[in-house]
Formats: sequence, C-alpha cells, structure tokens
Amino acid sequence: MQQYIDSALTSAFVERWQPDTNTFHKPWGEMTIMLHDVQHILGIGVEGSLPAEPADGEWKLAIAGLFGEPMSELRRKGIFISGCINVVEVMHLCHRSQAMETQSTAYYMAIVGSTLLEDKTSCGMRPHPILTVNADQDEIAWGAVTLAYLYRQMEMASRAGCKTIAGCLTLLQTWIYETSRRSKKLDILRSNVNT
Repeated sequence: MQQYIDSALTSAFVERWQPDTNTFHKPWGEMTIMLHDVQHILGIGVEGSLPAEPADGEWKLAIAGLFGEPMSELRRKGIFISGCINVVEVMHLCHRSQAMETQSTAYYMAIVGSTLLEDKTSCGMRPHPILTVNADQDEIAWGAVTLAYLYRQMEMASRAGCKTIAGCLTLLQTWIYETSRRSKKLDILRSNVNT
C-alpha cells in the first residue's frame, strides 16, 4: 500500500500535527480528521464496541491458540518479528490450516492489520484487537479504532528524529485531498460573492 502514498504530502501534514490537540495547524486555523470523515472516506462503521489493545503475552497466546501450535514452533517459523506479526507467515499458516474459522480469522486479521492498522515494516503488522476480542467482528467500531491508531502514529511521527509514519495513510491522504478540494470550492464561492 505504501507505493500509492504521496510521502511528501503526508510528511508536510505530519509536520503540522499538534499532538496536544490532535489537530493540524494551518495558516487559517486548526483542522482534524473526524469520525464522519473516516466513515465517508473508508466506508467503515464508527459505532460499536471498542476493544482494548492486547497485552504482549496475550496476543502471542491468541495466535498460538488460533493455529493450534506451540509458541516455540511459531517462534521457529518466524511468525513473531520485533514485536510484530509476520503477515507472510500468517498467510502460510492460514493456507495449511484445515479449519475454516481459523482461515477466516487469519485473513480478517491480515486485511485489517495491513490496511487499517498498517505498520512501518513491509512484512509485519502490529498486534491488534481482533486477536483478543470476543465480540462479533461486525460489532467493532473499526473506524474509531483506525482513527485512534492514526492519531497515535501521527503523534509519534511528529517527534524530532522520526523518519516514517504508520497507520491508515490512505485515510490521511484522501482526507488531505478532500479538504483541499473543499477549500478551493469555498475560495471560488468567496471570490464570486466579493465581485
């Protein structure tokens, strides 16, 4: 997904991010991505349950339970890399699994992890709530989870010394395009009213 992201554009906006207020400081005022923007741009729900982020040991046990393999075997296969989950290895395990529920959960996890909750690595994904939640996946407010994760990633990326950003950059870039398109229309309307 990173190949379709305009890194110069997103970097320019991240430089204007204020973590204290979760807003972009622009010459004309402050702006931010709202939940209705997430719902409009991504078409995902913003209402529902908000699962807690899993603890380190909890998500590893959930992966082991999902595939029915001991933790030592999963480590040997390289499923855990630097606090992340190796997406390629998850897909390999998924293809070898005969259980339909395991396959659907693993695919769902890979899709959510590599789009909405994208990591900075090219092959890993952060452990996320899908691993430990007991509710139906359709009842989760994925829009709110995605926005909260993006806010946190922009806060980290706005610090000095940070060179990359994670999160749903498709959402960020589309929001930037949409807000600039709307502001151009407003400028045209204002100039027509003033003449």
